[in-house]
Amino acid sequence: MPRELHVHEVRFFDPKPKAVHYLAYEPKSRRLAAVRCNNDLDDQLSSTDGNRHDRSLPSSYFIEIWNLRDGPCLELQINLGSEWRQSVEAVCWRSSRNLFVSGIHGHVILVCVESGRILKTVAAVSGAVWSLAMNHTATLLAAGTEDGYISLFDVKDSGSFEYLRALDPKGSRVLALSWHPDASSELLAASGRGKICVWDTKKGVVRQEMRPNKRGKEETIVSSVLFLKDGTLVSGDSTGATVFWDIATGTSLMNFTGHRSGVLSLTSLILPDQIMVYASGMDPTTYEFRSVRTDVGVSQWVQTFARHSHTHDVRALCSARQRIISGGQDSYLIMTGVLTDKMFLKIPSNTEGTVVQVASNPIHPEAPLLCLQNNNWLEIWCLTSVSNGCIPDYTSLLRYTFAKGKEIITASAIADNGRWLAVSSPRGTIVYRIILSGDQSQMDLNIIKAVSSSDIFLGAAHRLHFCGNRDELIVADEKSLYICRMRWAPDQGQFGATVEKVEDLHFFGEDERLRFLTSGAEGRFVAFVSSRGDVKIYDRNSKRQVHMDVDEDTENEFVTTPYEPILPPQSGSVVVSCAIADCDAPLLLLSYANGIVASFNIITLEYSKIEGISLMDCNIPLTHCSIYRHLVLLHNWQEGCLLERSGSNWIVRKMLKFDEFLIRSLFSPNGNLVNVVQTPTMIHNQLPPMIARKIFGI
Repeated sequence: MPRELHVHEVRFFDPKPKAVHYLAYEPKSRRLAAVRCNNDLDDQLSSTDGNRHDRSLPSSYFIEIWNLRDGPCLELQINLGSEWRQSVEAVCWRSSRNLFVSGIHGHVILVCVESGRILKTVAAVSGAVWSLAMNHTATLLAAGTEDGYISLFDVKDSGSFEYLRALDPKGSRVLALSWHPDASSELLAASGRGKICVWDTKKGVVRQEMRPNKRGKEETIVSSVLFLKDGTLVSGDSTGATVFWDIATGTSLMNFTGHRSGVLSLTSLILPDQIMVYASGMDPTTYEFRSVRTDVGVSQWVQTFARHSHTHDVRALCSARQRIISGGQDSYLIMTGVLTDKMFLKIPSNTEGTVVQVASNPIHPEAPLLCLQNNNWLEIWCLTSVSNGCIPDYTSLLRYTFAKGKEIITASAIADNGRWLAVSSPRGTIVYRIILSGDQSQMDLNIIKAVSSSDIFLGAAHRLHFCGNRDELIVADEKSLYICRMRWAPDQGQFGATVEKVEDLHFFGEDERLRFLTSGAEGRFVAFVSSRGDVKIYDRNSKRQVHMDVDEDTENEFVTTPYEPILPPQSGSVVVSCAIADCDAPLLLLSYANGIVASFNIITLEYSKIEGISLMDCNIPLTHCSIYRHLVLLHNWQEGCLLERSGSNWIVRKMLKFDEFLIRSLFSPNGNLVNVVQTPTMIHNQLPPMIARKIFGI
């Protein structure tokens, strides 16, 4: 009879919601770029000079890359350098692998999505770059600047780009740009002083000018524009109006004023027999408009319906096939089907990419340690054992920050045995020895910094992982994947902890980085998934010696790893989670975005699909995996599956449904479950005060 599983339900971990500022969809790869910001409004308003980008804490804009080919999954995250992440005002896809980014720094940046590296930066004319747009032939990039100039960049077939020329200002700050879907030289631009211009970029002249209506004496700010295929122009402005324009005459065709305040985003969806336009702004409502034929056979734009999917301002919209994707201040990504309501999907912000780990307690095994990583601090808690129906208790042991909280934490890990802690920031990585003392009611935790035998932690780590039960740390940075070994000599006090690099596992290519990393409990097998989609397994027991190849002409050393990786069969779908179960025969479990869960025997190289997993919402993949002996838990933020190993087969023991958003569910070292949850109320309470009170337009 399987034993009963006890559950710790953790509600004190309450990471702040990360507002969505911008969305961009790439149809070929079906990737979605979502710009988020970690800083709340209070940080923005606490500036000394009133500039919302001059904050006491460093800005933490970052870009999430979602793969929508199968079920939506967070594929990659791009964290720009400190000089570029102060703001991300616009993004634009160059190709399925490269992305243009702009901000108040006044440069246009080309970023490789797979590696996260900056390929090139080019300065635009006259200050901050507020908007970006690529023409349909992908040969010309337009960038709208602070002083009204529109910088044009020549985009090469090789993927590079060069500054070409600038169009003279016809107003103030250019907040929005849109190219004609078929004509590569017609550009629609909107300025902060209420002027909308249609440019002929070949001749450098304005073909048409339009001005929306004013509200009183205030100048109308046009914040979003669309150039439709039939030549119709659409604008959204600070009065809350969505206006349809005739390009030939420059006059308004229809004017809709449904929003309480300004319109922030517009997008269109083109079907074979219909064009639909969507508008969102400084309220929770998204409006849909369609062109219909009247009784006299004339086309006319009408408002068809309004959606109230969000609770606060909807800052960003984009279309993806037959779905409309929206995001805003409430931090949710919402995907809504146009033709059917069954495609509605609401994704909370903290359920993907949040680092939660459980470790043994060396002095009280019945009370495991819980490690929680926030944006700029790390917490370690002690969980009182769950037995006889008692309510679990929690004790905070450590709150760790870099530079008094002014640096972000890029990666962290706690050893399974609870004796080591590793934390990384942009300055580098630090390893600590954990010293615990006292009883459960009054436990103390101290950390001793490990002395490095060489400069092995110069850069930021993308991922940290302790290797099974060994005192070994696997480090993944932008260049390589390598292993370090820790040693502890208690008689040497503050100098008793040391760390040294012992071996290299893998060197990443220029367009490659790590996505997932796992190892078995014994530390023999290490598996990782790269941004290229490759799944590789290394058997550390059968390695050869590391050797150096020297090029006598350049006198440069090229290091090669001694491993020949074991390659499981590669699926056409994206891997969303993986783990190694090595209780008996070592197996690699792989969960894919298309809903398939597979098991790969590392010894016999046999690959088999696990049957019997029946999810209520098959559109959401199982993005997290935890293993304890013969048990495996796979889950997403709303449901999961508990598997039990029986010989060479996996049996579905139970399907799970969660009433609240599940951030992570993990097996503790004693076999109990630790569920870290965040409720919609908790998310709402973490919003900045003015936004939480639904003061729109903040």
